[in-house]
Amino acid sequence: MIAEGPRHGYDIMLEIEQRRGGMRPSPGSIYPALQMLEDGEFLRGQERDGKRTYTITDKGLALIEERPPDGSTTFDGDSIYAIFAEAMRQVHGIKVAAKQIAQSGNIELIKRGIAVLDKTPRDLMAILADHFFKAAASSS
Repeated sequence: MIAEGPRHGYDIMLEIEQRRGGMRPSPGSIYPALQMLEDGEFLRGQERDGKRTYTITDKGLALIEERPPDGSTTFDGDSIYAIFAEAMRQVHGIKVAAKQIAQSGNIELIKRGIAVLDKTPRDLMAILADHFFKAAASSS
């Protein structure tokens, strides 16, 4: 949809609802996806009239071109589209699990869940740091 022109999150939700015949996605699924696409430089977000409007980037257009023409979700496991789809699936799974732990009301479970969530960003940053360290070492 964003390839068709700049849009804001609520507009995207309404358009998906219209295209799917009444099934509107939740803000909790749309906004994290937009943020992940923006973080990956597939979209560019800008504040306009009090709303964050998203525009597709060249990298985003390349991602769309990788999608199978029939719209299927079967991809080569090493394609950026497949990897991105898997990342979104994993983030959604984390959100669902964290919500279930929070709803349990069990303080010990919640504390253990927080410990896992606290460790995850550090582990991801360590992966990124290792990548940049190796890249710097190979260019020396």
